[in-house]
Amino acid sequence: MLTTTTTQPPRNCVVQRPHQSDQLIREGSSKRIYSLDDAECSELCSCGDSLTLTCHALCVPFAPCRTALAFYSHASPAYQAFRGRCLCYSGRFICMKPPLGDYILPGGIFLLLGYSAADEALLRPHTNLGVQDAVRALQQYVTTYINNQTQCTLTLFNMTEENIIIAARLPHDGKLKDIELLRREKDECTAILKTISHHINTEHNELQSHRLLSIFKMSEVDVVWPESTSAARSGQTAAGNRLLSLLLLLALTVTVHCASALRMSNVFAMTSTT
Repeated sequence: MLTTTTTQPPRNCVVQRPHQSDQLIREGSSKRIYSLDDAECSELCSCGDSLTLTCHALCVPFAPCRTALAFYSHASPAYQAFRGRCLCYSGRFICMKPPLGDYILPGGIFLLLGYSAADEALLRPHTNLGVQDAVRALQQYVTTYINNQTQCTLTLFNMTEENIIIAARLPHDGKLKDIELLRREKDECTAILKTISHHINTEHNELQSHRLLSIFKMSEVDVVWPESTSAARSGQTAAGNRLLSLLLLLALTVTVHCASALRMSNVFAMTSTT
């Protein structure tokens, strides 16, 4: 006797809010939902067992950002030298890149991310997740929404305040030289990182509604070749040498002026004596 099994269709909770279309949340998952009536607040809604729906309000203060030259309202774009495009978010500038001097990129393919510590703090009590969990979440996001066949692996390279840098790697191949592997990583991983970056910068729905990845506000992809890294370090060394030479020249000039002044004072003293 032939028996058949039927697969139960996924069950969903339904979130209904005034002036908005119904939001479906699959059982066992959660979603961040934004309000059209209150731009300051969003909700983290979870669909539990037996389709039990729970929602928690997440309200971010609309604090402005100030510099010596300008005033920026919440959610307005900005730009900072060496850090690229930025966003004023709850009183802080969130930028694509960390401050200059906080990092040096070796040869590789990198995803640079700016995130909101305010968002992270609001979400953490309900998710038990923080920015340190972002690499795993982004890898799952790639598999689910971008490319489920890729061999590119995301690894954490650097973390600073409200910025993280993620490197994309391919499995090590002993037959390839480092530069050849880097070329393969560029060919196979760059498009994936650029898609992630585009989703962040354009507030893509799937990413913006993610219970953790929604903390990311700005992103950029950087492909660094080893020779450019060496050139950058050489440039820094040359700049340091020029500064040292300038300081030595300044010190020598001051010494000469002081010696001349001393000789003149001695001459005047002798003249006065005679």
